[in-house]
Amino acid sequence: MGKVKSMMMDQEEKMFDVIEEAIRTVDHLTEVMQIAIKEKHLVPHWTDQEIEDACSEYWEEYWASKI
Repeated sequence: MGKVKSMMMDQEEKMFDVIEEAIRTVDHLTEVMQIAIKEKHLVPHWTDQEIEDACSEYWEEYWASKI
C-alpha cells in the first residue's frame, strides 16, 4: 500500500474515533455532526455530507447495539 493511501486511512480512522467518542458523550446526532465537522481537517478529502453520513451510520449502529 502506498504511503499516501496509508496516511489517508489513518486519518479516516482518527475521524471515526472522533465520531465514536462524540456519540458516547452527547445526546443528539446533530451534536455529533457538529463535533465531526470541526475536525474536518482530519479528512480534507471528505465533503461535509460524507462526514454527516458517517456520523449517521455510526449513530445508528451504536444505538441499535443498545436494543
